[in-house]
This record gives sequence, C-alpha cells and structure tokens, in this order.
Amino acid sequence: MGLETGTKLSDLVTTNPTASDPRSQGDDHLRLIKVVLATTMKKILFDVTTVSGTTGTAVAGYVNVCTNAGAVTMTLPASPEAGDVCGFVFTNGGATNVLARNGQPIQTTAADETLSGYAAGTTTIWRYVDATRGWIKEA
Repeated sequence: MGLETGTKLSDLVTTNPTASDPRSQGDDHLRLIKVVLATTMKKILFDVTTVSGTTGTAVAGYVNVCTNAGAVTMTLPASPEAGDVCGFVFTNGGATNVLARNGQPIQTTAADETLSGYAAGTTTIWRYVDATRGWIKEA
C-alpha cells in the first residue's frame, strides 16, 4: 500500500499502515504523522510565552502573557496561515494595549487594533481567516 500524503488530520488514512506494508515504510508513516501534528497543532493554543517589555511579537499557537505594568504593543505574525491562532493575556488592567497588524487586516480593517477596557487577566483569542478578513477576535 502506498503512503498517503497530507497536512491535516483528516488527510490521514486510519487503516494505514496495513499488515502487508513493508516494515521499512514504518518511519515514513511516523514522519507523516509528525508533519500533520506540527501543522495542525499551531492552529490550537497549546503553549504559553511571557512578554515582560512594552513590545513583543506574537507566535501562532501561543498564549502571550503580557506582564508589563504599562501599555503593551504586540505585533501579530507576519505570514499567518488560515486557521492560525494567537491568544493574549494583559495583566495591566486599564492600560491601552495595541495589536499591531504586521501587514494583515484585523477584523477586515487595515489598522492596528487598540485593546482597552479589559480587566487584568482577561484572555482574548484571535484567529487568522484570510487576507481580506485578516485576524478575527474569537473570544
């Protein structure tokens, strides 16, 4: 049986490898699973990074915890893929924080997003949709 290809979970054939597949294909199957997981997992928030300064660059798949007492500007990823997710927690309740768009729209607007009025510790989640809609707030 030939090795399937893919970049998302639905691309994996659950009946592979078959009992008749040569053992030498085992590493190919494992490599494919790694590629699919690496591609899929960055679309889900699963890791945390701390930003202590007044600026930082967000990484897809991370919750960015911003601990500066003053306003923070976080720059969104420059080359996002559809489905990429970035989360933000600002611990400076009341400060005006900014999401810098880095060339991509935010909520269909070609402007940075000012975040104010959030209670300290509130999480906001942003998902990249496409080049027209850009980053859309999910929560």
